[in-house]
Amino acid sequence: MKLRHLWITVMITALAGCDGYIAVKGTVYEWNNPPRNAAEKIIVDKQVPFDFLDVTPIVGAKVTVFHGGDYGKKELAEDTIWQRSQTTNSEGFFNIGDVTAPSKFTAIIRAQKEGYQKVETKFLHDKLMHEAIILLIKNPLVSTHATQTQ
Repeated sequence: MKLRHLWITVMITALAGCDGYIAVKGTVYEWNNPPRNAAEKIIVDKQVPFDFLDVTPIVGAKVTVFHGGDYGKKELAEDTIWQRSQTTNSEGFFNIGDVTAPSKFTAIIRAQKEGYQKVETKFLHDKLMHEAIILLIKNPLVSTHATQTQ
């Protein structure tokens, strides 16, 4: 009987230890006065000197990390349980973390806010902590309308 309880305890512990973890932190910025051909961008796990850019932190942007599946091989299921979202704070900062699959896989990060062009990108989840810099550009229709009404 003791051996049976020991076996059950070992199996529960082993199964509980099969989870992984993903964490992504970063800042969402508005890219002010971007070049005409510029596109919104998400830069993950790369040091990028962008001091020369005219950027402002965006408050209230929704950042979502889709994780747990390998989105490099299949379409993103919008209703997947493998997602976590957060709204940026007054400094444009977000910090998302969640239990996930215990292996390397392709994850997706998305940022969106009304009045801006939505952006998403795939990245390789191969370590615990990821860092992201997100540059959003105002939707041209919103910018044009705002200029005309002033």
